[in-house]
Amino acid sequence: MRRASRTTRGQSTAEYAILIAVVIAAFLGIQILIKNAIQGGVMDRARQIGSRFSPSDTISTVTTTTTAHRREETLPTGETISTSLSDEVTRITVSAEVTEDVRGALFK
Repeated sequence: MRRASRTTRGQSTAEYAILIAVVIAAFLGIQILIKNAIQGGVMDRARQIGSRFSPSDTISTVTTTTTAHRREETLPTGETISTSLSDEVTRITVSAEVTEDVRGALFK
C-alpha cells in the first residue's frame, strides 16, 4: 500500500508540472499575439497621421527679410563701389496651417 501512495504522489507532481508548462506556453503565445496587435495599431495610427500632414493638405508660408545698411558711391568712370555700414540681418519666419479637411479628420 505504501508503494501505491508514492506512485500516486509522483504522478500528481508530474501532472502539475505538465499543467504549469502548458499554462506558461499559452501565456507566452498570447503575449506575442497581443504585442503584434499593439504594434499594428501604433503603425496604423502613424500612417494616418503621416497622410494627414502631407504637403497637399498643409499650407506653409516662408518669409525672408534681409536688412543691411550700405553706401553706394559712383565713380566718374561709371564704376559703383558699395560699402557695408552695418552687419546684414536676416530674419526667416515660417508658418504652417492645416487645411479644414484635415483639421476635421484630426479632431474626430
